[in-house]
Amino acid sequence: MRRILPLLAVLASAAACSSSTAAEPAPPVVTPEVDAGPGEPEPEPPCAPPALTFKSSPVAIAPARDHHFTMVREVSGVPYLYVLGGEKDDFTTVFGDIQRAKIAEDGSLGAFEPAGEIPNGRAGAGFAVVGDDVVLLGGVVGVPQTGFTNEILVARFSADGKLTSWKPGPSKLPLKVQHSSAVVVGRDVYVFGGTTGNAAATISGKVTVNADGTLGTLVSLNELKPGRSHQAAFVAQGSVYLVGGLDKGPIGNPPSRADVVRATFQPDGAIGAWESVGKLESPLSISAAEPVGCSVLLVGGLDDATGGPYSDRVLRGSVLKDGTFRTEKALAATVTTARGHVHQTPVYKKFLYSVGGRGNDGSVIGNIDIGTIEHP
Repeated sequence: MRRILPLLAVLASAAACSSSTAAEPAPPVVTPEVDAGPGEPEPEPPCAPPALTFKSSPVAIAPARDHHFTMVREVSGVPYLYVLGGEKDDFTTVFGDIQRAKIAEDGSLGAFEPAGEIPNGRAGAGFAVVGDDVVLLGGVVGVPQTGFTNEILVARFSADGKLTSWKPGPSKLPLKVQHSSAVVVGRDVYVFGGTTGNAAATISGKVTVNADGTLGTLVSLNELKPGRSHQAAFVAQGSVYLVGGLDKGPIGNPPSRADVVRATFQPDGAIGAWESVGKLESPLSISAAEPVGCSVLLVGGLDDATGGPYSDRVLRGSVLKDGTFRTEKALAATVTTARGHVHQTPVYKKFLYSVGGRGNDGSVIGNIDIGTIEHP
């Protein structure tokens, strides 16, 4: 609401004359100019959406999987789409393979080829890339027995783009969890939340990747309140944003959260207090948050408004100058296959990749959707 500042008026009254002569006219009323001061700021205009069109790639990832990790990396100037680990059949099988496919000028993919191995397999971990190093935090281990872990692993890319040598860090997460989220600032990896299987975790911590590729000790930060898992995360304006997710154990598909919270990075690498800064168009979990231009795109996931369970929609928001998150109109574009448990949708030049995931029949899929982005 716009504030109304009162104007001051100086009134001079006319002097009454006791004689029979005509009274002199009263002096004019003088209304001095008053600076009303700034009013409420004008609302920021809507964030103009990108034009996004999806097509299904003839090249799929095999075996099909979800809870995997996806990234794009150039090797000697050649871009590759990498797919690491994942699972199928509700973690009956946890994959350790790392595959990559060359990205052509038109965004299309070549055949996948081996590019390394994660020891004992890994799915549903926090995932971060710091320069030449890849970090996995927690998740589910497949060998020798499927189960949650609190281990933190790191591996460095070799000159030919392979990931073959994984090493544990000197410390572990405080709980054995999967479905945490991780973001990177400089050489620091921040990890948040996760599920123990029965409850959402309040984990909030930071681990530094040293220049030699080793890991520092995990540092505890302001814990999440309430706990949260299955959320998406991104960094904007010096803050980390957590989007949607679950605040309960995942059994029975409990309602997703619709809120967006943030914490601001401090000069010493810590984070400030968590604060609520907005809401999504509809409650959402197991999606990915991908900044594209002024938009933050949320591709697929468990969208409570669709009754799916999994969605083919692309929800959208933007971060305003004051740091709040504003819901923008969802894109008209949809992925070719409704899917969830795709936790990274990397962008290379004008191409966005949504790889694999879980479909609405409950099975994992190998289909890859390639989105072409045209900015307004």
